[in-house]
This record gives sequence, C-alpha cells and structure tokens, in this order.
Amino acid sequence: PFPPEFNKLNEALAGGIPYGFIVNILAGSGVGKSSFLNQVTTYYTRVCNERVGIVSLEADAGAYGENLLSYYAKRKVSLIKDKQEKIEFLKSEYVRECANELFKREDGTPSFYLLGDRGDFDKLQEKIEELIISFGVRVILIDVISDVFAGMTIDQVDKWMAWEKNLVKRFNCIIIQV
Repeated sequence: PFPPEFNKLNEALAGGIPYGFIVNILAGSGVGKSSFLNQVTTYYTRVCNERVGIVSLEADAGAYGENLLSYYAKRKVSLIKDKQEKIEFLKSEYVRECANELFKREDGTPSFYLLGDRGDFDKLQEKIEELIISFGVRVILIDVISDVFAGMTIDQVDKWMAWEKNLVKRFNCIIIQV
C-alpha cells in the first residue's frame, strides 16, 4: 500500500500496488512528486520493512539525504537560513535519532540503496538489476525517468520500457517512477 495519508489512492488501487507492476507518477513541475516519493520511501522502509532502491537523477546523494531527512524530521533543513542554527539542528540528538531510524534497519543494514550516478545511463540497467539481485530490493523508485530518456530515440525508449516490463515480471518487483 501507499502511506495511510493516501488512503483514497489505496482504495482506488484495491489496497495498493501489486508486485510485478510499473507505476508512473505524472504531474506539473513543483507539484510535489519528489515529496510524494519521500513519503513512499519512508513508509516502505520504516513501516513495511521493504527493501527500496532509489535512482535519484535530480538530487545527488547529499541533497537526497537532506531532503529525506527533512521530511522525516519534519523540518526543511534547506530553509534554515542561519548557519549556526542549521549546524545545531543537524547535530541535535533528535536529528541523530531521526537519521539512525531513517537510514538504518534494525539489523544495521541500510534501509534503502541509492543510485545517484546521474549521467551514467549506459550502465543504469545493470546497476538496477544489481540492486535487486545483490541486495534484495523489491521496490525501485526512479526520480526522474525523463532524465534517462533525454537524448534517446523512440526505439531506445521502447527498449528501456520493454526492459522495465521484463524486469518487474522476472523479479516480481515494483517500479515507481516520476
């Protein structure tokens, strides 16, 4: 299922997304698609104990971690303008606890795996398959798929989509992409 705050979406989908499916999230710029994925990531890793792989093509690892931590800690770190206040907040016990809960599973392994190799699309399919095979990832989040498609021909896009369809069926996983 999606997080409880998306109850109506879960109802419309008869309980959520079944494994073996691709979900495309489409909306205008600035609407909150990446924020939605942050909520999904947190819910799937914290509540559902799901192994998640994230392909972040807009934010590098540092920015992605800050955005996710901001959501989880309920305070947007990038909006703290005073440098000393930001440092104190980030060093606080509260943020340390949030980071430990968010970034580590109870057994100490990562709660999610991040691919932030923006621009290295030639090996992206291999890396996504490695997340599934080597780390047991069952949910792949891609933000944003249009960065993968930029510069591709229609035939190349068709091949990518055929690969995705094959991937979710072969490994019984879910792809959610913006």
